[in-house]
Amino acid sequence: MWDLPLSSRCDPQTCLRTLAPTSPCPAAPRGIPRRSSPGARGINAALFSPPCEHSLVHARRERDTCTSAQNPFGKIQTQATITVTGLVSPVIGLSPAVVSVVEEQQVTLPCVLLAGNPLPERVWIHHNGLVLSDSHVSIRKDGSLHIERVRLQDEGDYTCLAENVAGSSNHTTTLNIYVMPSIQHGPQVFSTIEGAPISLPCNANGVPKPDLTWSKRGELLDLKQFQRSLFVRASSLHITRLLESESGFLYTALLVAGYASRKVQLTVYVRPRLSGGGGGGGGGGGGGPLEVTAIAGSDATLPCEVHSLPPPIISWSRDRQLISPHSPRHTQLSSGSLKILDTRVSDSGLYVCVASNIAGNFTQTVRLSVHVPPSIQPGPRLMKVQVGHPWSCLVMARKCREPTISWLRGPSAARR
Repeated sequence: MWDLPLSSRCDPQTCLRTLAPTSPCPAAPRGIPRRSSPGARGINAALFSPPCEHSLVHARRERDTCTSAQNPFGKIQTQATITVTGLVSPVIGLSPAVVSVVEEQQVTLPCVLLAGNPLPERVWIHHNGLVLSDSHVSIRKDGSLHIERVRLQDEGDYTCLAENVAGSSNHTTTLNIYVMPSIQHGPQVFSTIEGAPISLPCNANGVPKPDLTWSKRGELLDLKQFQRSLFVRASSLHITRLLESESGFLYTALLVAGYASRKVQLTVYVRPRLSGGGGGGGGGGGGGPLEVTAIAGSDATLPCEVHSLPPPIISWSRDRQLISPHSPRHTQLSSGSLKILDTRVSDSGLYVCVASNIAGNFTQTVRLSVHVPPSIQPGPRLMKVQVGHPWSCLVMARKCREPTISWLRGPSAARR
């Protein structure tokens, strides 16, 4: 029995293979004639056969036969049992079955040999083809596969195959390529009228598909609380009925590979309305005109305090005639109210305030009544009347309305 060198290899279909000269010959030829000198000629040369032939059936791993030594005078055949020892099938160490990496980064897929004799050959297979080293992919001496700056097309299953004469082993690693989320450029400033619907787009790309979240003024929106008034469809935030408070949105695309965010500025135009509530749209805020009274000669203020977004343009008219803002007696206050200086009876009448902006308008009607205090014209302070004769006193009073006249005599009063 001979232990053959582990480096001895042969084709499984052949039966004979010459061993190294240092190996002992299992069948030494004996007989005459013996081998002549290297320069021998004639019959000796013709009768000479090689000193021995070494035969090895290597692929069977159990028993092989080394046979035959002969010369012209005979042949001897010897059979020897050879046990081939030291062959070990490849064993590949465990490594992650799934590896994930972000696009443009590098990755190394290990293929660690734990056992194998003779040393197995290792190859990598991707998409049913051999992976060859180039400037993008390299197979290192330790058998690992290194990819520099991975691309989306590098994704898939990679199989490391280790093989020697004793057998083969393989391990497959799935490589996932993540693409950082990005949000497509588009409009970031939106405006609409209060109460109208609007859709805010958010076209985000990434692998896998990013999850979108929306926040407003730094607070994450829980869309479930808004039911049908606020929902996301086709990567857009749909608001069915905008309120004055709906302004300023930030949407974020979240992904395991990273995140991207973009701010959307939403401006909600608000119709003019009375400050503190009440009235709006195109009404007068109460069903009838406001009543304002003033004493002639005093100042009167006709209220029209409204707020809106953007701030409204306010105009005043009387009897369908616009009041010039440059009138010396009419001043429009910052609140929108109209101040009339040194009122006169002729200022009495119906005034209309109209506040308007891009979202709508508001109308308020004010009735101004200017009163004049009654005054008595001077008359004789001393009158003489004969006893028993009637007496009368004429009182001349200037008035705007019918005055109430009282007579006083001492502590008592007489009313007419």
